[in-house]
Amino acid sequence: MLVTLIGVYMITTGFAFAIVAPVLTPLAGAFRTGVATAAYISTFYFLGSLFMSMPAGLILDRWGPRKAGVLGLLLFAIGWSTSYFARSLPILLLGRLAVGMGAVALAIASAASIQQWFKPEESAFPIGLWAASLPIGIAWGEVLAGIMLERYGWREDFMIGLVFSLTGLAIYGAVVRPGPYGSPSDAQASGKDEGHGLEGVLRSVDVWKFGVAVLFESIPFMAVTTFWVTWLVKNGGISSLVLASSLASALGAAGIFGTLLAGYLSNRTGKRKPLFVVPSLAFGVALLGLIWTRGVDQMAAMSLIVGFTSYMPTTMMFAIPGQLVPARYAGAALGIALAFNTLAGVIGPIIVGYAYSIREALIIPAFAMFACASVGAAIAQTVDSE
Repeated sequence: MLVTLIGVYMITTGFAFAIVAPVLTPLAGAFRTGVATAAYISTFYFLGSLFMSMPAGLILDRWGPRKAGVLGLLLFAIGWSTSYFARSLPILLLGRLAVGMGAVALAIASAASIQQWFKPEESAFPIGLWAASLPIGIAWGEVLAGIMLERYGWREDFMIGLVFSLTGLAIYGAVVRPGPYGSPSDAQASGKDEGHGLEGVLRSVDVWKFGVAVLFESIPFMAVTTFWVTWLVKNGGISSLVLASSLASALGAAGIFGTLLAGYLSNRTGKRKPLFVVPSLAFGVALLGLIWTRGVDQMAAMSLIVGFTSYMPTTMMFAIPGQLVPARYAGAALGIALAFNTLAGVIGPIIVGYAYSIREALIIPAFAMFACASVGAAIAQTVDSE
């Protein structure tokens, strides 16, 4: 079951992230627009995820992980096919909107399915394994997208996405089933008792506080994934774009180990909140180090440190919401957290990009990102999740 969830998430969501950088310039040429406008394929992906986050959580709580995941994969297929046949940029962006909606629905369903197959105290490490599939999928997806683009063209990248989504749909629908820890009676008997069902979830202060904590922690994360290559070249003393791209890939490579370690430590210690708070603070401090980091060796080390610390809270982002509410409504709580995470994807690059444009130096954005990560950690510390 876990292998299925990892594989499907890797070939769908991972590839959806991976194609952005390779296709920007070809899309700008095909639709006679600028690269900045073509970059809306990333913005619309996050907007789709933002719009779908809370509804996907409610759908999960009503339908269960299997049906919710199938819905997400159907949205993937609709989105990829719409973009493939698009003859204008607005239609292509509508496709990316649907892909973003499918991605968040699949993420919420997959995390819930994992928690149905493992005991609550043992679920963090499997979630870490599953979360690690995203940077892996992005890494090989960028290579595949580049090869397909060079040999055939940008539309074939979108066709590959459609093939992956249909493949994932067939595998997910055939394999995923309710687990031994997912019956309604068990779910209602576990977790915190807010006493008001879904209304209690929406009124839970801890659910919303954790969502805000995720927002502040995710703003620097989204900015780093967007601007890292630019910062390496313009401010880090890296003259080769190829080398800068290679160093940027170290973010994801280190992130794999970060997600796994967070899950392992959570299973060993039984704690989750500290594994969100401490890495968030370490991430912020590491970003301050950008101000003084120069040269290949130092930037390579910084890429590993930033990647490792930035991805660790991701595992807890999926694991903590289920501790805040009755397990029956964990999907709604997770949907709120992912809504804030996606909102960071929309506004994070804008905020940090503006801070960088003031002087095109890293001192202002580094302090801004440190402040955001620190605020996120401070808010998360106040959440009653244990």
